[in-house]
Amino acid sequence: MENRTCGAPALIPADHSREALGDLAAPCSLTAGHSGDHGNGLARWEASPAKPRSLGTDPNSGKTIYAVTEPGGALERLADETAVMAAATLLGVMDDVLEAGEATEAELAAFVPVLVESLSEVTEVAARTIDRIPLDEPEYGPAARALRDALRCPR
Repeated sequence: MENRTCGAPALIPADHSREALGDLAAPCSLTAGHSGDHGNGLARWEASPAKPRSLGTDPNSGKTIYAVTEPGGALERLADETAVMAAATLLGVMDDVLEAGEATEAELAAFVPVLVESLSEVTEVAARTIDRIPLDEPEYGPAARALRDALRCPR
């Protein structure tokens, strides 16, 4: 049985070159399908760079504020709250659009990427939140555990 390695490329900073980094720039040498960060024996790097998340809109400038959040931190909680509020607003808009029954297929199709992104983010929020529910308490029972498992189901 062959032991395959992950082979994910090392992240090369913009001000460096692969040649200058030498062995530090070697691809991931961990077993294929591993979880967590990548590593090559000399360096470690994130499996995927963290995506900046919306924290809402600056009331003075009207611009959206983004931050890379730390798991469990105050900014993550604010970003989670913002994502849920945005999804609720989007749901209200879509409900009005569908109820009016006047949107064309092209107009409805334009909402699909926004809906998918919103649903994806809210699902991630729900998956993190469900971890805080004490699933061993009888009142939550099998329904809460089934929800937790469904939220963790890979796409």
